[in-house]
Amino acid sequence: MLQLIIIFAIYGVLQKWIIDRSLVRRIKLSKNAADAIACRRKLRFRRRLFFALYTVIVFVLPNIAQSMDAVKVTGIVDPRYFAWVLILPIFLYAYLISGKNLDRLLGNISLFDKTTFLSNNKDYVLYLRGFETDDYSSESKQYKKRKDSSRFSEYYFTKVLQTKETVCAVGMTKEIEAPIGAQRVYLDDESWQSDVLDLMRSAKEIYILVNDRPSCIWEIDQSLSMLDKTIFLVDEREKYDKVCQRGAEYGIEFPPIPHSTGSQSHDFVAIRFKDEYADFRSYEKSVKGYATMLGIPAPRIRKPGDMGWGFTCVAFIAFIVYVVLIQSLQKDLEQRIREIQEQKAHDEPRPSDPEYGF
Repeated sequence: MLQLIIIFAIYGVLQKWIIDRSLVRRIKLSKNAADAIACRRKLRFRRRLFFALYTVIVFVLPNIAQSMDAVKVTGIVDPRYFAWVLILPIFLYAYLISGKNLDRLLGNISLFDKTTFLSNNKDYVLYLRGFETDDYSSESKQYKKRKDSSRFSEYYFTKVLQTKETVCAVGMTKEIEAPIGAQRVYLDDESWQSDVLDLMRSAKEIYILVNDRPSCIWEIDQSLSMLDKTIFLVDEREKYDKVCQRGAEYGIEFPPIPHSTGSQSHDFVAIRFKDEYADFRSYEKSVKGYATMLGIPAPRIRKPGDMGWGFTCVAFIAFIVYVVLIQSLQKDLEQRIREIQEQKAHDEPRPSDPEYGF
């Protein structure tokens, strides 16, 4: 166990200070989305290559060498050869193809700029929010205690929404890894407003999680000309009250939320405008609540960090095969070693032999 801890600690140190260091510095200093994405692409390639090489060098090659030495002595393949050369690749492959475990292990790195995203996605939904709500942890504490968070969850909301449409959100140019939730699209710092407008105009629907930041107020102002496809989401009533106050400074008037709507802490409010009439409806902050708002059946969604049944089943089968191989081959190996030891003991010269001169 201590050996594994040391191995993974060395892996983390090497990745941080050798593989990531220069590229991470360049991403944090970049103001251009194309440059940042190019660095992220290199970073993803380096991490994957380093992970593969480190696994082979640390786990596979030493055990192959030891097994080959055992073959020379005993003539029997050491069971560790099967354990590390056959079982480990199957185990890793099952892990990496389950959900997004490769991104979870090596970092969820998004490579989309506005032009690339629009060229690949004609029908999509745009999700706008404040950057402070982003969750960069695949196993955040809010998901460990219960399936549905007590606050509005981008992860579950976008997962439900993705069952019918592609969902994108604007990402921070200088972030290394994308938060969990919608697909991030990166924009240039100097032209982000015009780029956001292009995304809003091309989007099939727009969902705005309201907050009182100037950028959000600006987005809400721009969406007033697209109210037929815009839905405003209110996580907390206090936030909406602040938005109303800040909006008044920009000449934007927001209707107040009725006291009976969204009065519970575990509810959020969806606001739709129909013919200048504001429709307020509250829903539970849960997968079921998000699906009800969208008018679709509630899908089954795994928690962030959940490896899924694919990995579990394959890992269990690999473990059974490993146990069977070890038990059968270990017995043969021990028997062969005993035979070799007995043969050596029988072949050793004894004091009564003529070569001793008696």
